[in-house]
Amino acid sequence: MTNIGKFVDRCPIICAAGKITKPNVSVREVLQEYQLADGIDALKNDFKVQKEKASHIPDKLAPTENIRHRGTKDRILNSLSPEVKTRYQEFITDLKETTYDSYWNKTLGKTCNPDPGLPKGMDIMNTTFGDKSMGDIPLYEVVFPNISRYQVLLNSQVNHDNYKRLFNDYNPGEKIDRNYYRPPYNPNNCAGVRNKYRVSGAGVACAMNWSDPDPLIRSKRQTDYLDKYGLKTGEANDPTGVRCCIPKGHTFGKLTERPMHGVADLLKPGFDPSIHKRETLERLASLNLLRQNIKKRFSPNFCVADLYNRFAEYDQGRTKFISMENFYDVISCVKINMNRENLESLFQDVGIIRAGKINYPKFIEALCFDLEFGKQLDPLPKERLYYCSEYCTANSDLKSFQNTDNVRAAGVTSYRYDLVIPPKRGCESERDNLLIDDVKALIDRSIFIQYDISYRDMFKQRSKAFIKSLFERCGYQFAEGSFDTLYSMAMCEDKTDGVCVDTFYKLIKKNLSPMIKIVDEIDCLSTRKS
Repeated sequence: MTNIGKFVDRCPIICAAGKITKPNVSVREVLQEYQLADGIDALKNDFKVQKEKASHIPDKLAPTENIRHRGTKDRILNSLSPEVKTRYQEFITDLKETTYDSYWNKTLGKTCNPDPGLPKGMDIMNTTFGDKSMGDIPLYEVVFPNISRYQVLLNSQVNHDNYKRLFNDYNPGEKIDRNYYRPPYNPNNCAGVRNKYRVSGAGVACAMNWSDPDPLIRSKRQTDYLDKYGLKTGEANDPTGVRCCIPKGHTFGKLTERPMHGVADLLKPGFDPSIHKRETLERLASLNLLRQNIKKRFSPNFCVADLYNRFAEYDQGRTKFISMENFYDVISCVKINMNRENLESLFQDVGIIRAGKINYPKFIEALCFDLEFGKQLDPLPKERLYYCSEYCTANSDLKSFQNTDNVRAAGVTSYRYDLVIPPKRGCESERDNLLIDDVKALIDRSIFIQYDISYRDMFKQRSKAFIKSLFERCGYQFAEGSFDTLYSMAMCEDKTDGVCVDTFYKLIKKNLSPMIKIVDEIDCLSTRKS
């Protein structure tokens, strides 16, 4: 209402977007919603004719199940010991099942009516429908699937229209649909001047060229000024012309001094880094600088052979060694700068300088750039070369590894090793009682499943009285002193405060005669079959 008379409707045919509001309506009336049903309920409440609804008492909740240690297949105990039904409940269940034809026509070991709707010539028992699932998918294919870029874009646009309608989610640069009333609104109408952009890129050549390719005419004074003071791409601004007076590659300023220890040296705590390697690298740097200085000194009138001949003039005995004084006289004559302290230490380490004399043929060979000077230097001394940081101290040094093939692992393993044939990928333990949840365990229950015993019970530490009472109840008879001897042997083997059942059982099988069985299993099996 505040904008009445301020704007001119130049096209009254097009309706405005949105709903038309009622005139003279306050904000309170818009926000307040009072329906007719609410008024009727208020009148009933005033005249006390409202009927109270009967309160519903909730049924008794089913007993909750402890799922803290539950695995993926832990319902076997309920199947082994189901609830006992009364005779009336069994009678009702039989009546419900006998009403179906499948109760009377069902076959043992086969599905009921497997062939309706299938071709007559199909091998029903050996045919499997569906695609074979991939057993092992590499992680690379999961993270980066082998699909093209266009397929990724196509998959991202699936159900895009519903996303626009529900979540107002549009692609970058996509036109927003505001749900204007159609007609008179036409979404295909465009306002403004048509752009000259073409998808094929035909107008790029015109955009890259000037509209007026004719050369510009200007005075030489202006050209010299722009060349001297103007900024050029990829070149330094030099209005005074200093770079013409200095050699190529010259750098102003002072070289930064290298710190005593670098970052790589300080990352190894516990001992000082290798000072020998640092000094050797500095000496090699001095040698490289000497090579560069001699290379710059070479000319048609001076080469390596001339330097060798000057050294040979002082070697009158042809021993290939000259004194250091004569060596430095030749170096000063040819005007070559060198770091004497570093190079003397380097030549002494490699054997070029011996007893105050230098082997000048070896010195000439060291000036060759293609010559590999010395071997690779170790960053640490030999006694500290196999270093273990604080993160991997549990592994100790590389030379002190222990052979743990015949030693038991500490702790309780998380994989099943009590099976005759272990599964392909192992069976991870997710609960306390390791039961085999399969059909075989339901039909033929082992003694471990019936008494809820796992392999952890076989390896648990037991006292001496417990071990003796357990094996005596199983039927073993020990002579005088034989049990104490076996128990001491088991203590020496386990090396703990107690003895596990598995260790004591192995010693009995090894040292005692076989136990006389009260009842043989073969007789039980033959009786069961008959």
